[in-house]
Amino acid sequence: MSARVIVLEFNELVPALLDRFIAEGRLPNFKRLRDESVVAVTDAEEKPPELEPWIQWVTVHSGVPYAEHKCFDLNDGAKFKGPRVWDLVSDAGKRVWICGSMNAGVRSPELNGLVLPDPWATEIRAIPEKFFEPYTRLVRAYVQEHSSGRPNVSKADILRFGRFMIANGLSAKTIWSTLRQLAGELREGYRRLHERLDAEARAKQSGRVTAESVRLRQEVARAQRQALLDLHRRELIDNETFRRMERELDLDEL
Repeated sequence: MSARVIVLEFNELVPALLDRFIAEGRLPNFKRLRDESVVAVTDAEEKPPELEPWIQWVTVHSGVPYAEHKCFDLNDGAKFKGPRVWDLVSDAGKRVWICGSMNAGVRSPELNGLVLPDPWATEIRAIPEKFFEPYTRLVRAYVQEHSSGRPNVSKADILRFGRFMIANGLSAKTIWSTLRQLAGELREGYRRLHERLDAEARAKQSGRVTAESVRLRQEVARAQRQALLDLHRRELIDNETFRRMERELDLDEL
C-alpha cells in the first residue's frame, strides 16, 4: 500500500511570531505539530515585490523562481504551463487533490484527481467543475465582494451551498464548533475594545487626553462603523437595527 502525503499550506505564517505565541501557550496544536516535525526556515532569495504570497506559492508548487514562471498577479498561475508537483504526481499515475492552493494551475484538464481553486482565482476551472459549482460560486462571491460591493448571492445560492456542504461531510458538531469559535473571537475583540475605551475614558477624566488616545479613539470609531456597514450590506442586520446602532455610534463620538 502506497503512502499518502498531505501538504498543509499556511499563508503568510511568520516563524518569529509562531515561536512567540507557542512559548506563551496560545498555540498548543501548532506546538504539537512543530515538536513532531523537522523544522526548517528557507530563504526565497527574492526581493519585494516578488515576495508576495501569490508569487511565492507558484515557486513552491513548481520549484522555479519568479524570473522563470513570471506569475506576478493573482490569476497568473493559470497561465503558467510548467509542471507543478501535482502534475508530476498525476503523470506518475497517482491521484491528487488540490484544495484551495493559491494561484494554482494545472498543465492538463486530464489531471488525475480533483481541483478546488482558491476563491481569488477565476481563470482556473474546478475539476469536476459542476460538482464544485455550488461551493465555488458562493465562496468566490463573498471573498471578492470587497472590491465589487455587495456580493451577488441569492437565497437559492446559499441553500445550494448548504446542501453541498452537508452532503460532503459537514456535521452538526463542526457547525457548533465553528459558531463557538466565532463567538469567542467576538467576545475577545469586544473585551479588548472596552478595555481601550475605559482606559481612554479614565485618561479623559483625569485631564490627560493625549494625541495618541484621540487617534486610537478615531480608529476604533472607524472600525466600528465599517463593521456595521459590512453587517448591513450582507443583510445580517435589518434597516431598523442598522439605524439604531449607527445613532449609538454617533452618540459615542460626541
